[in-house]
Amino acid sequence: RMWAVVTASTGEVGKIMVQRPHRLAVGSNSIVGYVTANAKPRIALDVGDDAVHIKNPLLPDTRSELALPLIARSMVIGALDVQSTEVNAFSDEDIDTLQIMADQLANAIENARLFQSAQTSRIFLQSIINVLPVGVFAKNVKNDYRFSIWNAKMEEFFAAKSADVLNKNDYDIFAKEEADIYRQTDIEVISNGQM
Repeated sequence: RMWAVVTASTGEVGKIMVQRPHRLAVGSNSIVGYVTANAKPRIALDVGDDAVHIKNPLLPDTRSELALPLIARSMVIGALDVQSTEVNAFSDEDIDTLQIMADQLANAIENARLFQSAQTSRIFLQSIINVLPVGVFAKNVKNDYRFSIWNAKMEEFFAAKSADVLNKNDYDIFAKEEADIYRQTDIEVISNGQM
């Protein structure tokens, strides 16, 4: 949270800024630095008159700049920065539209981060379950009691690989009489609240 780093941009200059990568310190004397530190938008309708704007040698013709914070879960995760070669380039309608876009962008970024975190956690949990010295399995009650976890000890005990068991239920794997017993046991465990 010390730097605001350009991770996506448009145009040839944008590509250069992503490749370098271009970065500004959070809280620095820059419009993006201000926005990321204060979680408030900042508009410079004439950058020549703005005390916080810093000149970017890659964008020497910038005359107006608008930056909006990207906020997810009450935390600044970045900034949407828009620059123009015209003075007074941004109207109230532009600002409202860009704020909606910034809010949607922040949600998309946060959802992608949460999904990646959940995937990493799931893989980590699966690796722990797999090395346990006892058999571990789980079934999805809402999905016809289909197996969702089947560790290495279960593979060894039943001589059935997880790839052949996952997303299947007892009736897909065992004889009907055996599957009936397992299903009845599952129902009793669920109804008694025993896990």
